[in-house]
Amino acid sequence: MTKRVLGAIIAASVLSLGLASSAKAGSIITVTLPEYNGAPDFDFNSADYPLAPVTIGDFSFAIPVGDSVSGGTISGTFGNADVNSTTAPSDYFVDNGTIEVAACDDPVFVGGGSPGLPCDSSFTPTAWSYTFTAADLANLSAEIAAGSIDFTVDQNFAIAVQTGTTTLTLDLAPEPATIFIFTGGLAGIALLRRFRKP
Repeated sequence: MTKRVLGAIIAASVLSLGLASSAKAGSIITVTLPEYNGAPDFDFNSADYPLAPVTIGDFSFAIPVGDSVSGGTISGTFGNADVNSTTAPSDYFVDNGTIEVAACDDPVFVGGGSPGLPCDSSFTPTAWSYTFTAADLANLSAEIAAGSIDFTVDQNFAIAVQTGTTTLTLDLAPEPATIFIFTGGLAGIALLRRFRKP
């Protein structure tokens, strides 16, 4: 009898792990912010830059109960279709300005050797993408729990900051506690069926 009960528990555990992983595999949350056109700044006094950070928008979402964020990316474009598709040299951040996800440089003013992509010398939007590291996700834990991640920009020179649609994608995975609860439930059902037999 002991071997049969143990076998039932093991089988239930394996089944529940398989069901939990297959049910949750590939689950994602996608949030998109609309295009943004900042106000032009024609003060060419370089001592004034960067300007005060501006919040472009907030990614709002809800993590389902029993899930946790296992990874994520943020992507967008410098410039959009509204105004010439160019944008002022600028830096983009999440997590209250601590995680830099993109840098828009103008090779005319920056020299082309600094990090980032040229974005003030073209009439077509320039695509960018950033993948969060494990450290980034740890730093974003409070924002993820609150279901709101801000997206801010620091303008580094004149003209106007322009962005296309910006998308946040979060990969989800079942929390370990959820798997154990599910496993325990199936194991309990198996035991009840075993002991109810005449």
